[in-house]
Order: sequence, then C-alpha cells, then structure tokens
Amino acid sequence: MDHALTALLDETLPAAGGTSQDILLTNHFGDFVVHADTVLTFDYGIIGFSEFKSFALVKLPHLDTETPFRLLVSLDEPHLSFIVFPTTCQSPLIDKQDVSALCDRYKINPSDLLLLHIASIHEDAAFGNRITLNLKAPIVIDASTRGAEQHVFTDKDYALHYRMDGHRKGL
Repeated sequence: MDHALTALLDETLPAAGGTSQDILLTNHFGDFVVHADTVLTFDYGIIGFSEFKSFALVKLPHLDTETPFRLLVSLDEPHLSFIVFPTTCQSPLIDKQDVSALCDRYKINPSDLLLLHIASIHEDAAFGNRITLNLKAPIVIDASTRGAEQHVFTDKDYALHYRMDGHRKGL
C-alpha cells in the first residue's frame, strides 16, 4: 500500500497526551487524538450533513487491531461519526473502469486514492449482526491532499446494502 494511504489509515494516537497541533475528540466510541495536519476536508460535506466539512479517520477502539473498519468522525460535531470500510484502487468492490473514472474526475493519482464505504450494522435475531456497505455512494479521498468528497454512482448498479459476510473479523 502507498505510504500516504498507510499513514492515513494509521493516524490515531492514544488519547493521553498530544501537542498543541493535535485535536482531542470524544464521542460514544471513546477518546481520540488527531494530528491537525491529517484532517480530511470535504468541500461539500457528506450527503445529509453538508454543514460538516472537517473529519478525521481513526481506528475503532476496543476492537481487534486487524479489523479493516475505521471510524470517520466529524471535528465540528464529534458525536457525528460513521463506521467505514476503506478500500483502494485494487479492491474488487468497485469496477476498475469506475475507479479510473473517479481518479480522472477528482484528479487523483490512483496510488493516492482511498475509498470509504459507509457501513451499517443490522441486527438479525436468527443470524446475529449483519454488516452491509454502501457501494453506491463511496467517499473519495485523495490521500496526498486529504481532500474528500462523497460520490454517488447514478448510472451504475452498485448496492446500497452490500453484504459483508466475509469481513466480520473484529466486529
């Protein structure tokens, strides 16, 4: 994985300590310290939350360290957060041609592309919790600039609730 992507996915510091350049966030998932220079900036916000433009991508506390899931937390309202599943341009979840088109549209080098798919956890009495991902509207991130935008595939048949049966480790 590219260095910029690796750094973006591994930015969370322990909540104790920090410098004047760090931001302390507290929400129902725990306490987080985020480096000020790692903040993700959305020009238009996330659909339904357009007034919130600054977010941090942090590791979910109290989960298996190997889990791929992360927490996208608003810096303006830390209780606004989304569990997300990060993928790169190598992921089979989005067609390679569509990934290439995203890179062209948002002027992102493919090695700097990070896609975040918002996860939903559905309670199922018969089978336990079921995780789905929104593939229809991924969050597109340029890891080199930390710019982000939510993209909606309007002419594609991507699922709003793609089942994550094989990726439950850590949740």
